[in-house]
Amino acid sequence: MQMLNKRLFDAIASAADLDDPAEQTSAQRFMIDAIGRVTAQLPEVARSTAAVANRYITGET
Repeated sequence: MQMLNKRLFDAIASAADLDDPAEQTSAQRFMIDAIGRVTAQLPEVARSTAAVANRYITGET
């Protein structure tokens, strides 16, 4: 699983310049959106964390 995570992060890093704040935000939005698509399959603590991340990235309080 750790190797898969590294490959996924490497794929995102190769498509986005994570040193550029604008691209960091875009990458964060992409990752949070991806998590949102599988939220129902996550344990409760992960669903809660995903909801917080989504509120943060969308500016909700």
